[in-house]
Amino acid sequence: PPRPREAGETNEPGCFNLDHSNASKPYLASLAAQAHFVAGVLDHCSAIAAICSPSPPCYHRRGQWSPVKNNYGFEDRTACIRGKCDNRAIEPGDNNYFELRLPSSAANPYLVLLCVVAAGLDGIRKRTETVVERPTPASLGEALECLEKDPVICEALGIR
Repeated sequence: PPRPREAGETNEPGCFNLDHSNASKPYLASLAAQAHFVAGVLDHCSAIAAICSPSPPCYHRRGQWSPVKNNYGFEDRTACIRGKCDNRAIEPGDNNYFELRLPSSAANPYLVLLCVVAAGLDGIRKRTETVVERPTPASLGEALECLEKDPVICEALGIR
């Protein structure tokens, strides 16, 4: 499994760093906070699916172009969150990022970003460590049910 890159460590396969700034910015510069952020997003991804795939045809791409489980994978295009570490980076920490593979082209990017930030901050606040791997919703109806049951995402969207 991927592991966080320690300060000063060079880019190598199997490492990731989600922060492009220096360590003087305390909030997301902490490797623990980055892990909590990703775990928070994974914890809420079933609810976020309703925002990422807002119409029934979006679910036809499930399994081919979108993930079927809420999991993390390093360089894994089938994972819900894919960690990317570019070995050609000039400076350590350059070109390292994670991507949420859940959204379809029909998604509103502003609402997706709102949900990701709310879920990530919830993960940091609760110090979420790991998340049990679950299947992502297979239909819009199932995703909407998950959204209704998630108070963090509903509150972020102004539903409650």
